[in-house]
Amino acid sequence: MRIERLTRMLAMAACLAAPACSSAPGEPDGPGLSASVPTDAASIIGDITEVDRRNGGLRILVEQIPTRSAGYPVAWISVSPGTDVVRRADGSVSRGSSQELEVGMKVQVWFTGPVAESYPVQATAQTVVVER
Repeated sequence: MRIERLTRMLAMAACLAAPACSSAPGEPDGPGLSASVPTDAASIIGDITEVDRRNGGLRILVEQIPTRSAGYPVAWISVSPGTDVVRRADGSVSRGSSQELEVGMKVQVWFTGPVAESYPVQATAQTVVVER
């Protein structure tokens, strides 16, 4: 029992000590990428229903999936150059680009900074995970 516990602790330590990997957009990332996907609950999980690319910026309107009951029901989300966009499909994860965000995509979004409590709420994305 002690050996199993020690083995698990050593395996966890090795994972934490592994250097973060960086990849070009669209290439699968190694162990470092999981650190860029937040482990806490997403601010909203839903479908992109509008994309606004006016004035050199990018905003997406995300409407919560009806079966979900956490987070905000609808949000206008600004996607900034500092926003991490990640694609997740078939158990693998790869870097994405804000330019590929389009109506109909299922996404999980984590907000950063203040949230304007209008309807719909308005916020800036820290991370957008596209589910495929």
